[in-house]
Amino acid sequence: EANTQLVITAQASDGSLSDTAQISVTLTDVNEALTGVTLANAITSLSENTDLSSNVKVADIVVIDDALGAYSVSLTGTEAHMFSTENNELSLIGDAILDYETLPILNVTVNVQDATLPDSTPVTVDYSLAMTDIADATREGLGLLMAGVDATADA
Repeated sequence: EANTQLVITAQASDGSLSDTAQISVTLTDVNEALTGVTLANAITSLSENTDLSSNVKVADIVVIDDALGAYSVSLTGTEAHMFSTENNELSLIGDAILDYETLPILNVTVNVQDATLPDSTPVTVDYSLAMTDIADATREGLGLLMAGVDATADA
């Protein structure tokens, strides 16, 4: 792919006569299927009380490609609706509801397909984001209230 021209020298001989010819072939680079996708600068955990008033970037999407053609990125998995992709970034969407007690780990698969080669196999990478538990105010307050009550005391 680095060479755009190939020059071949051919020589033929019948034992007494010989001839040499030079053949020049021009090579044209063609779009090839994607070979991989990785996530760089990935955040592996996030507090369940993270401010999600806007999207929060969790990783850079690095596509391994020949730089010809175009590719499309999609997300799959149970929690895919909680993520978005834009400008080769994977982000947690701004209106996602984080709750360690109901969903301690968010999982999503990033799928990348060469849009100009629709029959090519997509490349994928899995991503997991662990939630960090923060004490819920209602449970913490109830625990403190219950700690001050003696259930055996007479009224």
